[in-house]
Amino acid sequence: MTERSRRVPVVRMARTGASAAEERVVAECPLLIRVDEEVFASIMLTPGDEVELAVGQLLSEGVITSRADCAAITHRRDLTPEEVSVRLAGGTNVRRSASAAPWLENGEPRDPLALVRARLKDCCRAAVSVDRAMLAGLLARMVPLQTLRRETNGTHAMALFDERGGLVAFAEDVGRFNALDKVIGRALLAGSLADCRICLASSRASFGVVRKAAAARIAILAAMSAPTSPAIELAEEAGMTLIGLLREDSFRVYAGAGRVRG
Repeated sequence: MTERSRRVPVVRMARTGASAAEERVVAECPLLIRVDEEVFASIMLTPGDEVELAVGQLLSEGVITSRADCAAITHRRDLTPEEVSVRLAGGTNVRRSASAAPWLENGEPRDPLALVRARLKDCCRAAVSVDRAMLAGLLARMVPLQTLRRETNGTHAMALFDERGGLVAFAEDVGRFNALDKVIGRALLAGSLADCRICLASSRASFGVVRKAAAARIAILAAMSAPTSPAIELAEEAGMTLIGLLREDSFRVYAGAGRVRG
């Protein structure tokens, strides 16, 4: 597997002067995702978990709804760029147009935010509740897992937990969407996605992050930064509990506060 970080020369600048040094930076490499032999996506990612990312992206983009929709998955490391090919089970509806251009419906322009809100309406209204103290404590549990961030200070992290706070999946990547697709795909392939009730994000809760989490039926999304206004609107439409500015002793609830006990 390609190294996830590389050592490079840098010049450190400070008030006292400049000095030459070496530091580790995050590596990136291209990945091609094929669905039924057709190109579905071409992305840059931190090396590792390529299959998980591909499967997670297919679920979060609405192409598949379960592991059973994937009849076969192949990872070609000998190609440049590497490829993950997914052959869908018979009858699976590939919504390539929606994934490639979500603002189109039957070839006609539509409001992209309204389309997403309509597709994900009420998909996260599971009967789930969490204790406030446990939720704040999840951050302390995720930080030690971020080994690549400690090396490079350049990655995002995503973690999925069950309702009791048990860790189900964790991933780091230079892209926050990639990291989220990786944990979703890992849980889906392991058959444990239905147990995932909480998503913890080291990044902000943008519209895209909320969209992907909602597609995976994640009931509670907690982020270290603040959400955007469309993200809050989508969370409310989907029935998701959206938390921002998460710290070990505090956080703010922007949608679905009724799920948080205490």
